[in-house]
Amino acid sequence: MKILHLLSGGGFGGIEILCRDLAKISRDRNEFCFLFSGGEIADEMKKDGIPVYFYWEKPFLNRIFQLWNLVRKEKYDAVIVHHEGLGIYLFFLILLYSFPSIRFIKYLHCAFEEKYFYTGKKIKDYLYYKVLEKILLKSCHIIAVSRFVKESYCNEFKCDADKITVIYNGINFCDDEKFVEKEIRTSETIKLLYVGRLVDVKGIQSLLNAVKQLLAEGENIELNVLGDGEDRWKYEDFVRENNIENKIFFRGYQMDKEPYYRENPIFVYPSVWQEAFGISIVEALAKGLICVAGKVGGIPEIIKDNQNGYLFEHHKNNDLVNVLKLAIEKHRNSYDADMRKAAYESAHIFDIYTTNAMLERIIDTETRKVKDGKRNTLKET
Repeated sequence: MKILHLLSGGGFGGIEILCRDLAKISRDRNEFCFLFSGGEIADEMKKDGIPVYFYWEKPFLNRIFQLWNLVRKEKYDAVIVHHEGLGIYLFFLILLYSFPSIRFIKYLHCAFEEKYFYTGKKIKDYLYYKVLEKILLKSCHIIAVSRFVKESYCNEFKCDADKITVIYNGINFCDDEKFVEKEIRTSETIKLLYVGRLVDVKGIQSLLNAVKQLLAEGENIELNVLGDGEDRWKYEDFVRENNIENKIFFRGYQMDKEPYYRENPIFVYPSVWQEAFGISIVEALAKGLICVAGKVGGIPEIIKDNQNGYLFEHHKNNDLVNVLKLAIEKHRNSYDADMRKAAYESAHIFDIYTTNAMLERIIDTETRKVKDGKRNTLKET
């Protein structure tokens, strides 16, 4: 099979990493087109010999023509759109109506949440909603990264539930049980770790506030923050203004996270929006870290509270602080070995080979429909 993936950009994010990992193990030929920006993962894919197309530096109309011509020339079996946004949706719709024999698949990487969906610009929001509604209707199949995501779109857009398959994101699992069984290196200072984008919806400010409070209460802790994002400057200012630069460290984007997994026993993921999944949580579980995460969106499908990690609720006053205290105390007294083993074992559910096999099965099934004479149905309803 020959598949084209459409992405807005190729920066350091869960969607981009998933695409990279799928391309490395798939028996199909996966190609990737970046329409609005490049980035670290896109550059890595190109370096590794994965077929990539960079159209983002070209004028908008030229991008439409080049993409259309690429699809016509390469004769793809399927086209998958990953990122959200009115611009990339328009590219997708043009292709969908132009090539009825190709199977078009919408990948839902985020839940529908009204608070973050609408911008307040009525015309833009209306167009965005209607174009997305059309894509959900006309795509031959839809993939959701969690049950929560599927339910959110079924509730809002009245999608056909049978048309949506839940495929959890997977990681390239390093089967190193000895890593989990031995004690994670630590010291009197308990180190916390966050990995992800530095933007408001990820709840970074809540985490910084919690660490500040714990430090004021005498807890001997440090926080390592891995990642980058548009709000990084704001968080760094907060740390400087509160004179805790020697306790909170912004490490930026890190390709090799292994040293941090070995020296930071507690992973914190404080997302405040309805997080669709959380690939960095799975990575931390796979390394046997104690994970503390917000009870939002699809995260409870990954973490079972008090079994393989801890969940906290943002709306409960000081709940993050209290849960962190519990995790810190258990680690300090070496009471967390069973939970770390449970974390490692639960991560096996989210294996990249399982993700790939399910995706390939869907594409194979949809492509056979074309061979049987069933094309994309473009008749308006």
